[in-house]
Amino acid sequence: MALDKELGLYSEIIEKKQKEKARKIKEKTAIPASAKRPRWARVIKTAGINTEGTQVVVPGISDQYAYIAMITFTVNDEGDVTLYAGGQAITGPMSFGGTDEPRGIVVDHSRTPIVLEPGINFRIKIAPAAGKTPTIAGYVTYYTLPAPTEE
Repeated sequence: MALDKELGLYSEIIEKKQKEKARKIKEKTAIPASAKRPRWARVIKTAGINTEGTQVVVPGISDQYAYIAMITFTVNDEGDVTLYAGGQAITGPMSFGGTDEPRGIVVDHSRTPIVLEPGINFRIKIAPAAGKTPTIAGYVTYYTLPAPTEE
């Protein structure tokens, strides 16, 4: 019985020490509520792709750079997919959905994202092959950051 009481007290002491240690760590690493979000912080956003023609996937924001981190899509029929930054094609037509052609793609740009200048949108277009009606579906992950300022 005495041994059980000692073990119980010992467990309580250890638990109190662990809680105190956790509280101190939280206190040291907490970002104050009044602090501004750090410039390096990234809030990842997603935008859906679902079109039979052309779609603005990420609209341009006048005072923000957009960074395209990943593009994922599939097609259900034969067509040529082209990616655009504003009005300029950033790829040539890429064939998907035909015989011996891929039905989709996953492109990870997380280490070297596609950078869009402020106000420039990101579009995707699928041009159908003769007699086909392809639909492209998927999503894009991206983040935005304010244009750099001189401080």
